[in-house]
Amino acid sequence: TWTRNNSGEFSIASVRMFIDDKVCTGGDQITNWIWYVPNKVNILTWKIMSNSLATKFSISRRSIIIDSISCVNCDLGVETTNHLFFTCGMVQQVRRLINLWWDIPNMEIDSYASWKI
Repeated sequence: TWTRNNSGEFSIASVRMFIDDKVCTGGDQITNWIWYVPNKVNILTWKIMSNSLATKFSISRRSIIIDSISCVNCDLGVETTNHLFFTCGMVQQVRRLINLWWDIPNMEIDSYASWKI
């Protein structure tokens, strides 16, 4: 269980270290968020990294009956976190257009690991 820091007071840093030690045991999965990015973006990124979004595939694995596990955007692949954010053709097209708009080189990104800078 989580306990207070050495001074006996609550701190966000001590909770983060607890989460890193107990929950994020998979190597480089840490909760150091970027302070100037909105929290909802940090949380979404963490959910992508930890594969904890409620995708059609993850819902179906919990024995919840759904019509289809196909991607809602392209209907060509299984709706997984990786597909929704990296390999779906529609997502790749949007990423290419954003890269053109921001005048940055297009990078082929097929997973969180290849996206992480």
